[in-house]
Amino acid sequence: MDTTQSLQELSKALRDLHHALAQVERRKYEREWGPVEPAALLQLLTRHPDFAWLHALSELIVEIDEARDDGETTLDTVRALYQTAASLISPVGGDAGSFGSRYVQALQEDPNLVMVHAAAKQVASRRF
Repeated sequence: MDTTQSLQELSKALRDLHHALAQVERRKYEREWGPVEPAALLQLLTRHPDFAWLHALSELIVEIDEARDDGETTLDTVRALYQTAASLISPVGGDAGSFGSRYVQALQEDPNLVMVHAAAKQVASRRF
């Protein structure tokens, strides 16, 4: 598998995970504030404090996509991005409000998310 294909696969797995996490947060938000339209969800994802913890994952996806589009990404860079992804989505907790603690909480609250997590973890755990 070449570096471009590897990065594309990692990006897709993380985008699927990000989407699932955003839906978990959306449902929590809607329980308190009512239905959210898609355009409003985008605003929430980028600006609302309850969604801010997802930025770490969003930023990693952007970094992966930029490396993929570069066309001259080294194997060392691919390894580093895979390692970063694997570390980020390893449910180890952390400070309240951090990605790790919110991620663990989301996994405990939504059993469907566990399947998406497992798929992303499987991709991110690949070694080159």
